[in-house]
Amino acid sequence: MSKNKKTPALVAEFADKATAQKLNVKIAESFTGGHNTKVLTAYAGASVYLSESIVCYSLDSKQKRLGVSKEVLEEYSAVSITVLRAMLNGLLADDCDLAIAATGYAGPPKDRQEGVAYVGAATKHKIKVKKVFLKGTRLNNINEGVKLALGIALELL
Repeated sequence: MSKNKKTPALVAEFADKATAQKLNVKIAESFTGGHNTKVLTAYAGASVYLSESIVCYSLDSKQKRLGVSKEVLEEYSAVSITVLRAMLNGLLADDCDLAIAATGYAGPPKDRQEGVAYVGAATKHKIKVKKVFLKGTRLNNINEGVKLALGIALELL
């Protein structure tokens, strides 16, 4: 099971499966700030499957780059399952076999909102999203978000 694996093992497994299946993978990152892309591109051969990565940290970026509506952002906030699904759908709308996305508050936890995150992955036929509560340092939370996103993506492959 992938959830007990360390990040390098997850990356290797993901890269092997994405390459074998000839997938076109796209990533949208908010609280992970490009770290999903960083770990995937550190593994040789990522250019075979990884076609695009967007760090959409601002609301404006989520709207312009991913098509998340202003109304959805205003009603649900950027850190919500609804916005995560919209981010995934935005990636899938543009010639994508597998979309991976993350939005959240990296923390460290200072109040009840800090550390709340949503990570997920989707294909044209399946979507899997997860709400998590991260309680580590900012960097640990980001790294945990990466690991969770890769694990979820692997579950769809």
